[in-house]
Amino acid sequence: MKKTVCLSVCLSVCLSVCLAGWLAGWLAVRLAVWLAGWLAGWLAGWLAGWLAGWLSGWLAVRLAVRLAGWLAVWLAGWLAGWLAGWLAGWLAGWLAGWLAGWLAGWLAGWLAGWLAGWLAGWLAGWLAGWLAGWLAGWLAGWLAGWLAGWLAGRLASWLAGWLKMFLFFNLFNNFFVAEIKVSADISI
Repeated sequence: MKKTVCLSVCLSVCLSVCLAGWLAGWLAVRLAVWLAGWLAGWLAGWLAGWLAGWLSGWLAVRLAVRLAGWLAVWLAGWLAGWLAGWLAGWLAGWLAGWLAGWLAGWLAGWLAGWLAGWLAGWLAGWLAGWLAGWLAGWLAGWLAGWLAGWLAGRLASWLAGWLKMFLFFNLFNNFFVAEIKVSADISI
């Protein structure tokens, strides 16, 4: 009973520790991947938008400098390009980071859960099989030993009785034959 309770407590503690470790790892990986993806996407989008805006603004100013004025066109193009590029880059980076983080977290969680479940199942099955085999072997050995001892005792008892009867009848027969011989000799 104590072994079963200790085994249950050990299995519960191991499963709790594995579950807590898996949850902490999963949350850490999700947060790290999401932050890295968001920061990389935002920085790339910002740089791309800034560069595209600046280049488009510069080209627009070069083309429209004779029509409306170099400063107004350059400022409008730069602001519009920067805003559009930043928004597009931020959305793309956020979506890519979220998707990558979700996939990485799901895969890590599934793998950790599968490994923990497989290990727990294997350990439980091995312990159960070992206990059942040991118990069956012990019972079979005990029963075989008891039966062999009982049979040996019965056989020894039977042999002892048979030997006692044989000796008794042999001595009685020898004594009776000798008595008859003596009587016959006396009568002759």
